Amino acid sequence: MSGCARTMVFAGLFVLSSVVGCGSQSADNSGKDGGAAGSEHAGLKVYSSAALPALADPLPPLDGGRVDNLAPPKGWEPLSRDNAYLARFIVKGHNANDLPRLLVTAEDAGAELPTNVSADNVDDFAEKIQAELSKFREPAKALQLGDNFYARYVTTAKKGNRGVDRQVLVTVQNGRRYTYTLEVYSDQIMTYRDQAYATSAGVKYLSAGTSPSSSPVDSPAEPTDPATDPASEPPSE
Repeated sequence: MSGCARTMVFAGLFVLSSVVGCGSQSADNSGKDGGAAGSEHAGLKVYSSAALPALADPLPPLDGGRVDNLAPPKGWEPLSRDNAYLARFIVKGHNANDLPRLLVTAEDAGAELPTNVSADNVDDFAEKIQAELSKFREPAKALQLGDNFYARYVTTAKKGNRGVDRQVLVTVQNGRRYTYTLEVYSDQIMTYRDQAYATSAGVKYLSAGTSPSSSPVDSPAEPTDPATDPASEPPSE
């Protein structure tokens, strides 16, 4: 084979190798911008707890003992209890009304959603959550965090004159709908995404009759501070 022919063959192999490499890249920026790289199983994005950031000490069991081991990311802290939320977490030293923050809510799921979201139904669950959305920046997709299964989507909002991105993780366990909303200023999702993932991966959902690791919290919640309400949705166009 002549030197020219060998050059053309090697060039062709290089181009083919480059194309194959591009095709294997994840579409959700996993592993980029400091984000943990999740694996993929049968189309489901999976993040192990070991691959995610560490957590701080957990709160006592919540939601009547149904939620155990709910913990803020390491370096974050819980705010005082609020009637509107199961828990609220902020970065240590930050003002309660500043971002980022992670808001956790719990409510009855309703008959249209499954009693428990699992590997068997998380794709269908994500489709149901997507059907609820009128506006979104990223559509709802199925996700496994640790042993838990969620639908994840991203919406936008406003806080004063600043843009806000909301990453929302939703699951249903034992007929209760749990929502984890990470609020950050625009284009900061990847900075804090994995910390919110870690909280959602580490939590344990207990069925009725299962004993939590400690006594549930039943003390009255403090009234909502208007200064810590979530960022508002932008006006409809």
